[in-house]
Amino acid sequence: MVSRTWYVSCSPRSPEKIKPELEQLATLEGESWAARDSAGNLVTQIRFARLLQETPTFEGSIHEKDPSFSARDRFAPMQTYGFAYIDSDKILRITDAGKQLIRGERVQELYLKQMLKWQYPSWQHGGNPRTRHLYPSREEMGIHPFVATLRACYELNGISKEELAIFLLPTLKNEDVIHSINKIKEFREERDKYKGVERKEFIWNTHIEEYARVYAEELESGQFHTRESLTTDETSFLSKKIRNSLDVADAAFRYFRATGLFTFSADYRRLVVSQLHRQEARRILNEMEFEIVDFYDDLEAFYEYMGNPDIPTLPWENEEELVEKAILLGIDSKTAKKSSIIELKNMIEDETKQLKQRRLEEYLVAAQAQEEVNDIIETFERIKQKDVVDPPLFFEWNVWRAFVSMDDCEKPLPNFNLDDDLKPFSTAPGNRPDMEIQYNDTFVVLGEVTLATGARQYDTESEPVTRHIGKYQKEEINKGTGRKVYGLFIAPGINPATRDYFYVHLKLFSNPEFGGYLNMIPLSIEQFIDIFRFVKSMRSFNRNVLKDLLDRIVSLREVTNSGEEWGRNIPCAINEWKMQWAS
Repeated sequence: MVSRTWYVSCSPRSPEKIKPELEQLATLEGESWAARDSAGNLVTQIRFARLLQETPTFEGSIHEKDPSFSARDRFAPMQTYGFAYIDSDKILRITDAGKQLIRGERVQELYLKQMLKWQYPSWQHGGNPRTRHLYPSREEMGIHPFVATLRACYELNGISKEELAIFLLPTLKNEDVIHSINKIKEFREERDKYKGVERKEFIWNTHIEEYARVYAEELESGQFHTRESLTTDETSFLSKKIRNSLDVADAAFRYFRATGLFTFSADYRRLVVSQLHRQEARRILNEMEFEIVDFYDDLEAFYEYMGNPDIPTLPWENEEELVEKAILLGIDSKTAKKSSIIELKNMIEDETKQLKQRRLEEYLVAAQAQEEVNDIIETFERIKQKDVVDPPLFFEWNVWRAFVSMDDCEKPLPNFNLDDDLKPFSTAPGNRPDMEIQYNDTFVVLGEVTLATGARQYDTESEPVTRHIGKYQKEEINKGTGRKVYGLFIAPGINPATRDYFYVHLKLFSNPEFGGYLNMIPLSIEQFIDIFRFVKSMRSFNRNVLKDLLDRIVSLREVTNSGEEWGRNIPCAINEWKMQWAS
């Protein structure tokens, strides 16, 4: 089947994972990607798959029967964005852009330049003779997907995932972007006539109608493929395409934000151009030209272009403007004027990071305001309803905001990343707790959150959560800090198997690798919101109030004999704590 949309890799879903995985791939540079052993196994690809398994940030799974499939899957986005490729002799190559990413130099600028160059057709998508039949002809396809999305976001004051999936993904020519923007405007006018279930139905029906048009040729044939099977069921076919398009839109949001130009809207529903970078976006759209390079079918020439981190030149990449910006950021004018363009960009990046840190410190103070408290509570409700762009990401961020708002902690450290607007950018890596709320030398709360429920919660969270907390506790013991470590686990509901697993580490199994028993506290979202509301209603709150609650829940191990009994007693402990501190 011919591809009818452009595509963003969903593996890895977060662009931040490309760097550590690219570092592993780089150890194999110069080797044959197509090399096979006597049994026919693709040895270099399998080695990469095994290296992925050793990467701390890798949270996926390696295909058991065909690990080389997993290697190719993770390699694909590196190739798409010009960080690595396989040359005409089937040798693995890391480009200069890939090497800059590995060094961690000006990563936002690097992603911006790579995204601005990214086009359909490319060598991967329409240029390679082996797969050319899977893509429309050059006459039908010529789009810069990132630029198209940037233009739509700028003109429309943001776009939702549904809008990107319905209208922008099937847009395959640069000259058609304005038409797609106008269709989104019409869609919004109609959508706003509905509310609740009717609005969701309208969005779904619009998606169906648009994709029936996009895939009209396949539907008319009566025989079409989904990725997994051959089917003649039009509804199943279109439903599969729609689900895939929403996954791609989700990945697009993540990758496009790596450029620094985007953040989330105030209602957390749309991707918008950041006010901090709106002028840059305007200049890109107004001052740069985006032509489809016609050598996309020449492997070496295309990756010489895509892999060059100095292409394209951004409108402000000149000595005069960079010196002016450096001076505005507080860099000494004499130093700025005698520096090279690369030195200027590095200095500006360093100063911008410090400015972001100062904004974060100001936010830690402003989070006490009642307006912020109300937004935290409202956001929890919207997360439960999945009425935000990325519920798991916003859940981590909102729990962290709640701790910041409760105050009296010295270092509320988020292990997830924030964008320049202090909105959540990516979830915490899999080898660390989601957040570390440090209360000087007394105690520390390690926050772990998930929206997973049922058996999946136990499968994905129980062991990693206890490992994170146990490792942290052991480190504190080895350092001799004397700080007590609490592991706070928050989910929509606590699965009995998860609860029992925590109870084992709370009372029944003193693991020497963890330094003994673990102080585990599992709470539902509702319980955490209740605690947060109570704390914010207190006239005088200090860290000892929170520590008292945590100790009450932990001490239940002394009077309970099972995880079930422990879980039943946690609400009582919370109520008794509230009664004491309310008086």
